[in-house]
Amino acid sequence: MNHLEAEIKGMPTRTDLLVSYIARERAFKGIGDVRAAALGKRFGTNLREAILSIDEDVIHIVGEVPAITAATVMSIREAETVFLKWLDDLQVNVSEAKAIRLSRAWGTKGIRSIQQNAYLLLAIADWKVIDDIALASGIEDGDMRRDVAALEAVLMSKACLARGSTRLPIQKAKNQAE
Repeated sequence: MNHLEAEIKGMPTRTDLLVSYIARERAFKGIGDVRAAALGKRFGTNLREAILSIDEDVIHIVGEVPAITAATVMSIREAETVFLKWLDDLQVNVSEAKAIRLSRAWGTKGIRSIQQNAYLLLAIADWKVIDDIALASGIEDGDMRRDVAALEAVLMSKACLARGSTRLPIQKAKNQAE
């Protein structure tokens, strides 16, 4: 068994978003699935910081040139990598592709706003995903931001705006909200 296979042995079944991103994003030349998994196994939640600092173990796992390239890419694509790490830390179920699209659309300042109020994403993602992110990020059940977002979700649903109107009988609104 070579060094990389040993690093991967015992990897959890859920691959985190940042490891998946590094493995599949072409800009991280010379890394791929096996080396990205080894990095994830070695550094866990500190992976982003290890790559940015060009840690000796990063060089050992991927080689010097890919390590330098990865640090450069990670620095240039800060909004994406910060958002992916944040979602990983929250352990919410968001696909890598959706997370990358969101981070590219919102940029660095937008990501900071989303981290303070995940319900800002409601217009571009479904209630369940956004509510999971918001609750995991510390927004509490009775928080006004959640209440407002729940109302928005109902108004944007098939029962309302999808039909071309925000008019909704009170009982339907209650059913939708539950």
